[in-house]
Amino acid sequence: MASAARAPGAAVLPPLREEIGISRGPAALDGSPTWTLHDPAVNRFYRLGWPEFEIVSRWDSQDADELVARVNAETTLRIEPDDIEQMVRFLRSYDLFARRHPADDRLPGRQAQRTRQSVGNGCCTTICSCAFRWCGRTVS
Repeated sequence: MASAARAPGAAVLPPLREEIGISRGPAALDGSPTWTLHDPAVNRFYRLGWPEFEIVSRWDSQDADELVARVNAETTLRIEPDDIEQMVRFLRSYDLFARRHPADDRLPGRQAQRTRQSVGNGCCTTICSCAFRWCGRTVS
């Protein structure tokens, strides 16, 4: 069965690693729901807000344009392609994408992961409306 053709120039979404898990998290300080993304390879947890959860939940989309359309059609959120780009940068920075071939180990994210494994403390990273928090401190 043929799959739908992708729009020219549409950004293909890299696959997430299979072992990545997501579960309901504690309520945020303002009472809004959160979700926790867990990377068992380095035993690290990432807090997701509602928009980030909806994006990651539909990561099986063919490309970024389809992902934006699905989130906007299936929820009351209105996200833009920039939201997907920010999520890709975050997921890549913490090495949450699947390896495609052995040369991927030489990518900067893979090197950063090895460093984090040796000095990491299992701290939680929070993503709320695309603001990243590390142990409660906002970083740019």
